[in-house]
Amino acid sequence: MTTAPTRALVNGRNHRARHAQYVSDLEERVRRMEAENAQLRVTLDTIHASNATLLQVIPEFLTPLNALLDQSIVRHHGHLFLSTTLHTPECTETTCSVTFTQDNNDTKG
Repeated sequence: MTTAPTRALVNGRNHRARHAQYVSDLEERVRRMEAENAQLRVTLDTIHASNATLLQVIPEFLTPLNALLDQSIVRHHGHLFLSTTLHTPECTETTCSVTFTQDNNDTKG
């Protein structure tokens, strides 16, 4: 003949079951995070390799770009114009496509 388990015994079993599930959930979470971390490391390595390649290639493009920009950026009354032609306020014709002011970074078309 068996007797009914005491309340303390039932509570203890329930606690151990909840604790085992909690530990199991934590272990699964750790596995997922380790897999994600490994994938992020692969992505980071790829980005580092791409950056290294770009750092080697960029100087080839900067020299001609700087020469072009030096010819096309002019300063007039505190404004930078992307143009080789300056227009005075009396001129009604606008040939500049972008204006950068020193006060702010707004661009105007």
